[in-house]
Amino acid sequence: MSTTTTYNTFDESPVRYPRSLRVVWITLLLVCVGLFWSAVFARYAQLTVPGEGTYQLHPIEIAYLADRQISPNAYAAYIVVLEILQMGIFVILSVFLFLRRSQDYATLFSAFTLLLIGIAAPATIKTFDPDTIGGQITYLLELCRYAVVLLFVYSFPDGRFYPHWTRITAAIGVVIIIALPIVGLDTRTWSSDAITIGVLAWLIPPIAAQWYRYRVLYNQDQRQQTKWFLLGFTVLVFASLIRGILTIAIPALGQPGEIRLLFHTLFAIPVVDTVLFALWPISIAASILQYRLYNVDLVVNRSLVYGGLTLTLLILFFAGFFAINLLLRLIGLQDETLALVIATAISVGLFNPARLRLQHLVDRRFFNLRLDLNELQKRAQASAKAHADSQRIGIQTGKQVDDYQIGDLIGKGGMGEVYKAQHLRLNRPVAIKTVSGSGSLERFEREAQIVAALQHPHIVEVFDYGVVDGQPYMVMEYLEGTTLAECLEHGKLPLQQVQQILLEVASALDYAHERGLVHRDIKPSNIMLQKQPDGTERAILMDFGIVKLNTLDGSGNALTRTGAIGTLEYSAPEQIMNSKTVDHRADLYALGVTAYQMLTGKPPFHGSLGEVVFAHLQQPPPDPSEVVSEIPPNIAYAVMRAMAKDPADRFASAGEFAKLFAFT
Repeated sequence: MSTTTTYNTFDESPVRYPRSLRVVWITLLLVCVGLFWSAVFARYAQLTVPGEGTYQLHPIEIAYLADRQISPNAYAAYIVVLEILQMGIFVILSVFLFLRRSQDYATLFSAFTLLLIGIAAPATIKTFDPDTIGGQITYLLELCRYAVVLLFVYSFPDGRFYPHWTRITAAIGVVIIIALPIVGLDTRTWSSDAITIGVLAWLIPPIAAQWYRYRVLYNQDQRQQTKWFLLGFTVLVFASLIRGILTIAIPALGQPGEIRLLFHTLFAIPVVDTVLFALWPISIAASILQYRLYNVDLVVNRSLVYGGLTLTLLILFFAGFFAINLLLRLIGLQDETLALVIATAISVGLFNPARLRLQHLVDRRFFNLRLDLNELQKRAQASAKAHADSQRIGIQTGKQVDDYQIGDLIGKGGMGEVYKAQHLRLNRPVAIKTVSGSGSLERFEREAQIVAALQHPHIVEVFDYGVVDGQPYMVMEYLEGTTLAECLEHGKLPLQQVQQILLEVASALDYAHERGLVHRDIKPSNIMLQKQPDGTERAILMDFGIVKLNTLDGSGNALTRTGAIGTLEYSAPEQIMNSKTVDHRADLYALGVTAYQMLTGKPPFHGSLGEVVFAHLQQPPPDPSEVVSEIPPNIAYAVMRAMAKDPADRFASAGEFAKLFAFT
C-alpha cells in the first residue's frame, strides 16, 4: 500500500498514512452530499406545514405571513436556501483544503471535520424519520461528527496529540460517543439544555489541552493558528449566547407569534446560523493554510471591542427598557413601545462613547499598547495632514528673526516647521526650525541643546538657538539635497548605495548612542542625502525632536519623557508597547526597517494602521530576499536580525549591523 509522509511540528519523526484515506474522503463527500440533497425536498415540505420542528411555522405565524401576502412556500424556500448555504460553505472549504493540501495529514483531517459539520449541523438532514435508513445514516454521521470534532480540537493545528495524556482522554471521549446508542441514549431525544451541558463537558478537556500546548509547546506561527481557530469558535459561542440571552429576556421570542417569526427570519437563521456559523470554517481554513496569520491579533482586538460593546449595550438596553417601562407605569402610562423607543435611543446615543472607551480599555489593558489605536490613528492622520499641507509659503515666510531673513518653507511635521533662511551679516544660507502650535517648547529647547552638543559629519549641525516674541527657533546647517524618503518614491536603491547610506547613518547612531541618546524616530524622511562636490552623496541624520536621553539628571529623573512613540511604520515593538525600557536597540530596529525598504522598495509591513501595529508586535521579520532574489544571504540575515522582536536578539550596535553590508 502506498503512503504519504508528513512531519510533526514538535519533532522530525514522520507520520505515515495510507493514500486510501483520500478515497475515503471522496466517498464520504459523495455520500454526505447525496444524503443532504435527498433531505432537501423533505425539509421544504416540512416547512410548508404547521409543526413543532426546527423553524417550522405555527398557524398564527402562517396567518401573519398570509396577511402580508407571503406564502408558506416562500418561507420554506427562504429557510432551505439558507440551510443549503450553511452546508455549502463548510463543504466548499472542505473541498478547497482537500485540493490544496490533501497530502498533509492535518489538512486532510480538517477537511473530514468540515465536511461532517457542514452536513450534520444544519436542520435539513434531520428531517429523515429515525426508523428509516436515511435516519439511521444521519444519526451515524451525527455521532461521527461528535467524535471527529473532539479529535480535531485535541490535535489542532498539526494533527498530533500533545501532551501524551490527551491520547487517553481523546480515546475515552470517542468511546463514550460510540457507546451512547449501545446503552440506549439517543441524543436526538435530548433537550437543548442537556445537549448544551453535554457539549460543554465534551469540549473542556480538549480546550484545556489546547491551552497547555499554546502556553508550553507552540511556536509563534502555531499560536497564531490557534488564535484564528479559537476566534471563529468564540464568535459562534458568543452569537449563540446572545440568542439565548435574548430568548430568556424576551419570552415572546420563544413563543409562537409575530415576534418569534421576525426574530427567526431576520436574526437567528441568517445571522447566527448562517453568517456567524460560517466564520468558524473560514477561520479554520485560514489557520490551516496559514493565510494572513498575523492579522488575527487585529481581528481579536476588534472582536473584543465590538463583542464587548454589543454585550454592554444589550445589558443597558434591557435595563433601560425595564426601568423606563416601570417609570411609565408609575405615572399612569402603559406603553411598552414608547419604552422600547426610548431605550433604543439611549443605546444608540451611548454607542460611540462606549466604543471609544472599550477600544481604550482593550488596547491598553489587553494588548499593552502605549497608546490606543484611536489615538495612534489621530496622530497618523495629523502627520499625514501636516505633510500634505506642506507648501513653499509658511506662516513665518518673509519675517526677520534676529540676523536671519526667513524664506520658503522646506519641511513640516507634527512638532514644527523648517524654513530656508539667510544669515544677513554672513550672507550664508541656513535652515531655521520653529515650533508649531502643537509642539512642546521644553522638548524643542532640549532638542536644540542636545543636537548642538553633537559634532559628527553625519548628524545635522546646530549653530544657534533663540526666542523672539515668545517664538523659539533653532538655526541649523542648510542641506542641499533630497531626503531618503523622496529617493525611495522611485523604488529600491542599488545595493552599493544602500551600503554607503547604512554605514554613514550607523556611524552617526553609534556616536549618539555612546553619548546616551536614543533617536527614536529613524526613518527615510529623517535622513538627508546631500550632494558633495565630487558627485557623491553624504547621508545626514536629522530631527532629534523625540530623542531620549538615557542618563539621569541630578534629581534622579529622566531628562526626557518616554511618551513619544515615533513613526509607527518604523517603530520597534517595545516603543509601541507600554514599556519604559526603550534603549538604543529601538533605533537598530528602525534602521533595519529602513534598510528593508531601501533594498526592496517598500516597507516590510503595510496595510491599515492596526495591521501595521500588530505586524510589528507579532509578525516575524520578513526575508527581503524573498522579495528581491538578488539580495545576498548575509544582508538578508542582517536585516532580519536587526528587526528581531526581542531587543536582546538584535545587534549590539548599529556599526555591527552595517558591517555585514560591507561583506558581499
